[in-house]
Amino acid sequence: MGIIIRKKALQVLENIAEYVEELNTAGAGDRWLDKFFSRINSYALQNVTYPICNNKKLAARKYSWS
Repeated sequence: MGIIIRKKALQVLENIAEYVEELNTAGAGDRWLDKFFSRINSYALQNVTYPICNNKKLAARKYSWS
């Protein structure tokens, strides 16, 4: 399962990384982003598919029952 990050969310993450960089030593922002993405990837289940929800509004957003 791939993780999709929208442009707005990526901009926010980059701003947070810059802030972390200002508070800490050089490279801290990049290390924070690496840790963030690895943590998010650990929550993503690989090659798992779930049935789409029966509710039409929720199914349009590709939500599932799980």
